[in-house]
Amino acid sequence: MVGKKGSVHAKLTKMEYKGEIVDAKVCNQCKLIKPLEHFYKAPNGIGQRRPKCISCMSPTGRKITKIVEAVGCDYHQLGKQCKICKKILPLKDFYKGKGAGGTSPNCKTCIRERASEERKIRSLERKKIKDVKNIDILSKEDYSNIWTMQKGSPQALLYNDKDTGDIFKVITKEGYEVLIPHTYKICVITKQTRYIQNAIWKPIKDLEVGDLITLLNLRDIQPWEGNGNFDQGWLVGEVLGDGGLSGEYAYLAFWGNSQQELTKISVERIKSNLGARVDLAGTYAALHDRTSIKSSKLTELIKVLGLEKIKDISPQIEMSSYKFYRGLMRGLFDSDGSVQGTQEKGVSVRLHQSNLPFLQKVQRMLLRLGIVSSIYKNRRDAGYRLLPDGKGGSKLYFCQAQHELVVANDNIVRFRDIIGFQEPEKKQRLNDLINNFKRRPNRERFTAIVDSIHLDRQSVNFKDCNMKAPIDLNGIIVRKQ
Repeated sequence: MVGKKGSVHAKLTKMEYKGEIVDAKVCNQCKLIKPLEHFYKAPNGIGQRRPKCISCMSPTGRKITKIVEAVGCDYHQLGKQCKICKKILPLKDFYKGKGAGGTSPNCKTCIRERASEERKIRSLERKKIKDVKNIDILSKEDYSNIWTMQKGSPQALLYNDKDTGDIFKVITKEGYEVLIPHTYKICVITKQTRYIQNAIWKPIKDLEVGDLITLLNLRDIQPWEGNGNFDQGWLVGEVLGDGGLSGEYAYLAFWGNSQQELTKISVERIKSNLGARVDLAGTYAALHDRTSIKSSKLTELIKVLGLEKIKDISPQIEMSSYKFYRGLMRGLFDSDGSVQGTQEKGVSVRLHQSNLPFLQKVQRMLLRLGIVSSIYKNRRDAGYRLLPDGKGGSKLYFCQAQHELVVANDNIVRFRDIIGFQEPEKKQRLNDLINNFKRRPNRERFTAIVDSIHLDRQSVNFKDCNMKAPIDLNGIIVRKQ
């Protein structure tokens, strides 16, 4: 019979250990029978050993532990349950630590697997582009190319196959273009003076050429959340402008006196927003007086935004954040934009492109920033022109017709405050022209004149659209009958 705690008269027991019968006793904490050599020496203890075994006397073992006999092992081998896989394993399958039995709470196998997963996650995080998610976009069959700001951010409307009907195509003199189903009404201005605007709701089938319709006014809109930040938008805008897609890489290109400054800014923004090697720098070509930058991270960003082969504004870009919008417009106007005119003849900011659908997308993106613009088609006819051949000489090349987007009136002040230029010369010229104004620029009334309207072949309607209140379709105010 086992005596009192610490009694030298208590009886010991025997057990087989390492092939021999040895003296043993019960540990007062883990309640397991262990050989005496598993206890520290103590002259007054049972068998001249301490009441607690060495494992329980460790710094973490002094508290109550869950040490058990490991399944499938010799009865004298100790084990415990792993907190991850919940398996009872011998203590030898655990690393040394501060857990029960002087070991870690998780077994070696689980720790190795977790470390492997963490390494994979860290690797993915290093490759991940901050603030941009590779979102699933609608397929071209479902994507209507009709957008609304009904929910405070750009949303693409879907076709509703169950509710079909005639659809009219409305084009304004300012370049805005939209498909409107026959069940909708459009807001038409009947009288406009310096102080008032009288409007009525007219069925789309009764709309006439020359009618003055209303555009979306978002001067007071709250910035919306979404993919991307300002710097990433600026880089993408530069790619869509003077940059491009060459082979497997997207690149930036800069000309003129400001190329060194813009190259430095580009490198800093790629490193801080996308990640790049320390030695990333621009490559200068003396023959063309051009500096170009190629980056794999920039290429990855372009692919995430749905631009792999052609320079265009993809649905992913139109669904991006307010900050990305501002950056994209600045980069695009830095590359292809210009500041023209005087106060007497009118000051304007202009963007030249041969791709008319591209300009229309830029136009409606500007409208979401509270900036109204007009598109003038065929400012320069298609034909052959003498251009540099890249070898120091000139050669005739066929050029497509050029179109022009113009920002004028008080929209140029809004443009400077919301978008502005990074290119120093354009920035200085715009600021000088605005600061030298002797009177306020003409106020924007957010209207457009109908240039043409006709029945389109498509017979569709839109879904996921709340028609209880007026909404915009590509910036034109409508509502359902």
